[in-house]
Amino acid sequence: MTACNDTLAAFWVDRRACLLSGKPATNASTYCAEPACVRQLTSLQVALQNQCSGVADADIPKVLGARLTPSFCLLACVNVFETLQQSQAACTRSGAKTVAQCSACTSYKLTVPKLVQGCQFNASSASLLATIAGDSSECETSVANASFDSTDANSAIYWVLGALVTCIVVGLGVYRHLKRKNVVKKDLNYYRKQGSQPKKKVPSNLRNLFLDNDVRLDPSMVDYIFEQDQLSQITLKSKGGFGLVFSAYLQTSNGPIRVALKQLLPEKTTDIDQLECFMSEIRLAARLDHVNIVRFVGIAWSSLQDLSMMTEFMARGDLHRFLRHELKQPAGMRTLHWTSENRCNKLSIAANVIDALVYLHSLSIIHRDLKAKNVLLTEDFSAQVTDFGVSRESDEDGDAIMTARVGTSAWIAPEILRGELYTVQADLYSFGVLLAELDTLQTPYSNPDLQPEVEGLSSSQLASKVAQGKIQPAFTSDVPHALHQIAQRCLQYKYTKRPTASQISMEIHALLLKDNARLSGRCPV
Repeated sequence: MTACNDTLAAFWVDRRACLLSGKPATNASTYCAEPACVRQLTSLQVALQNQCSGVADADIPKVLGARLTPSFCLLACVNVFETLQQSQAACTRSGAKTVAQCSACTSYKLTVPKLVQGCQFNASSASLLATIAGDSSECETSVANASFDSTDANSAIYWVLGALVTCIVVGLGVYRHLKRKNVVKKDLNYYRKQGSQPKKKVPSNLRNLFLDNDVRLDPSMVDYIFEQDQLSQITLKSKGGFGLVFSAYLQTSNGPIRVALKQLLPEKTTDIDQLECFMSEIRLAARLDHVNIVRFVGIAWSSLQDLSMMTEFMARGDLHRFLRHELKQPAGMRTLHWTSENRCNKLSIAANVIDALVYLHSLSIIHRDLKAKNVLLTEDFSAQVTDFGVSRESDEDGDAIMTARVGTSAWIAPEILRGELYTVQADLYSFGVLLAELDTLQTPYSNPDLQPEVEGLSSSQLASKVAQGKIQPAFTSDVPHALHQIAQRCLQYKYTKRPTASQISMEIHALLLKDNARLSGRCPV
């Protein structure tokens, strides 16, 4: 009952603040920009999940007759809802149906499943589609024999002109890149910086090659294209098995901003498959928009060899490095704890990461490489997920098999190590391992003192034990019981028994609410 009382108390406080703000749920953008409105949805979801009583139907936030969930305020879902509203308004406009109105009806029909399935909207597709049934039927019977009215004719002209302008803009951008004679390469060429040449010579005719589905020719990327001479102070930060990462300053219309640059290793740019994978990563990064996912900035290039993806630079680096720094401190001097007393705390970091997974999974995207090294920290210690090089859309790649890399086997789910199919539940297993990293401050299975059975195990032996379910990451005695239970559920051997990201998000946010309530009751020190 205590948990219910705390949750309901938080709900009523935020419910009142949301109502006083005067922001209706029908205006999703302004509604979800009000923190109290978002918090009340989370509190209500937790209360309903725990079967807490005391909330009347009239007090439940609704829109279109459906109870709102926290997913409603994900940016992608706000966009989907607003698209639905705009399409409905145009579709149901009075008067004889025009081609434009019927196009809006079609858009509405296509948007409904995105809202119901992708955003977990509490309404049936049938009930939403019923609101335009009459208009849709009228379109089927009348517009088939109708001609464009003057408005549609103008719209068609504008559409054609718009398409021509887009082609011209893209063409000029490509032409400008191909014709530049004095490209600013600076430190972008790692091998020149090191005073050596790549082992495999890059064919000269590859430098101006455009692939069949080249991201540089994609009209949707026009706003993300930058010149290389807009980059300065380029410094190599790291080198991996596939790519290089630099820090740099990008000159924009709003002044210089610091960015991270990712490139393929020069020898990888001769491999068309590697190039296409990198371009797929760029396209995916450009699609994502969430506070807990590293922000995509744009691309720059002088040739196919030095195509660079730019993202927001995170000054505090990755979580893995931060955890190792904490581990080196005397126990009494460490600042990272499970309590939310400090802005830098394990519970908030876990909440940030799981919220990113909720967003990705709502778009049917599986990260497939979640670990502390792929979580970056902002200046105020908010966590943001990065590195989508191996991410895939589950609906299009549900039968894909990714060969497990021995170096990351500690984070890979048992079924994947056995060569079975990927599902979103593989990310939940990786999240369970990440919770162990947060708790121990160490790489999983690396400390025989904490876990004696790992002593002397090779990477392949470890992978075999994980695949058979004979070993799991260890936790310290300091981990809160509730967090340990969450981790154990995520680490279930059978993927069908693991919870969803949404379920874990609600539970972790409930723990944050409870911890904040506990701290707010303290006397000032």
